[in-house]
Amino acid sequence: MQKIRILENLQKSLALKEGMLSYEMLGKSLSYNPYLPRVIPQTKDCVFVTPDEVLGKLLEENTRTECVIVNFKGLYEIGTPSVFDLEVLGLLRRHASSLIVHQDLFISHYQLLESLVQGSDGVILDEELLKEDLKGMTEFAWRLGLSVFVETHKKDYTHLKDLGVLGVLEKVPHSQQNQKKIVFLD
Repeated sequence: MQKIRILENLQKSLALKEGMLSYEMLGKSLSYNPYLPRVIPQTKDCVFVTPDEVLGKLLEENTRTECVIVNFKGLYEIGTPSVFDLEVLGLLRRHASSLIVHQDLFISHYQLLESLVQGSDGVILDEELLKEDLKGMTEFAWRLGLSVFVETHKKDYTHLKDLGVLGVLEKVPHSQQNQKKIVFLD
């Protein structure tokens, strides 16, 4: 039941955004976008934060880190997120030099395009959510210049390497708070 409600909130959020700014207009806004995606090198210095933690943890404390992973998934558990929630990515891009990876419940090309417009350098796609759409979403993200990571529960990553995925999001073994880490594919 919780999963259904989360997906309903996601779909409502997408409908609101697309009602305000169509896919075509969002795409045209790329010509005015000052932020091209940067290449994400293999790094071990990644900080995982929620949108609410960006201001406090990163901007006010002036934390220096190579890569920030901003996880928006929890917003859909509460209700329909605001159409302005992604602006936190742009704020981070303007005020920090860290690479930005956007983690969300990506189900449409619109969301990937929106992530790029807001200043993301990469995205984390959920293999379980996308299933057969993973290939198409990965290809579209690559065409936009975004680095692609995949959250998966499978132990064999061969199929992801073939898609051009840069790395996977893995659960840290024996972690008490369901901590995760990025593992780069060679």
